[in-house]
Formats: sequence, C-alpha cells, structure tokens
Amino acid sequence: MENYVRYANKDDVEILALINSESALQAYKGIIPDDFLKERFSFERLKERLFKEMCEGTSISCIMYRDHTPIGMQTFARDNMKERDDSEIEIWRIYLLPEYWNQNLGLEFIDWGVKELKKMGYLRVALWVAGENIRARKFYERFGFTHDGETHIIDVGRKLKEYRYIRDL
Repeated sequence: MENYVRYANKDDVEILALINSESALQAYKGIIPDDFLKERFSFERLKERLFKEMCEGTSISCIMYRDHTPIGMQTFARDNMKERDDSEIEIWRIYLLPEYWNQNLGLEFIDWGVKELKKMGYLRVALWVAGENIRARKFYERFGFTHDGETHIIDVGRKLKEYRYIRDL
C-alpha cells in the first residue's frame, strides 16, 4: 500500500472537514460532553472554519492518502494563545480516520509534518492536548514531544485542562 501526503487547498475543505469530524467525534468521546462535541466538530462547522482559515492564510493544512484514499489531515499555524517567536510553529490539528488508528500511520504522518516544518526553517513545534486524552498524550510522547509545564483551561461544555507539548526540530 502506498501512503503519501500533499498540501491541501480550498477545494479540499470537505475532505479535511470529514476527516477532522469523524476522528474528533471518536477521539474525544467521553472527554468532551456529547452535545458540545457534536456541535464543535460537526462537518458543516469544520468546513466553514477550515475554508475561512485557508482564505485568511492563517494556517496550512495537508492530507494523508493511503492508496489514493484520504485518511488523515494535519494543520500547522502560529500559536493562537500567545505571541511566540518566529522560530516556533504549532500543530493545530492532526487526525486520522478511526479505522486507520493503531497502524503506525499517525507516526508516519507526524514525522512527515515535522520534516516539512524543519525545511520551512522552524526550530520548534508545539501543540496542545487535553489532559484526559491519554491516547493522544502517549502518541505525542512516543514521537518525542514533552510537556513544557504550560497549561490552560478551556470550556468545552465543562472545564478541561490542556497541556502544551513541544519538540525541537
């Protein structure tokens, strides 16, 4: 089976939104209340948000394919929580369709992203992850990300602590 990644454009927002929605609904089940989860990660809402981001140029998204089937999406952007220096970028999203979990495809995909960010001249990559999302935290730690001590609370229908993870490139 052949895997490849390409940068997304405005014509890809439906693919991106579908992957983001299906994956997030599964990944955050039991972590985020169902009503909030279904609203926040609805296909329509994500499609609008991704299209707006692309039009504004606030993020860069890419799509992972397996044998010409889109299976994953990843988005890079500046940290929207704080002003950081230009040597750092953030992974806003990385999702694989649930049927592709546990096949090392996530590691392959994040590795591709990290290499691309390094080529762009970034020295560090960061991301935020829900403290209760143990699966994601272990995934990032496996790939060399570490919690830098920074946290914040988000309201997702209940208070949820997020942890900032970083990795030097």
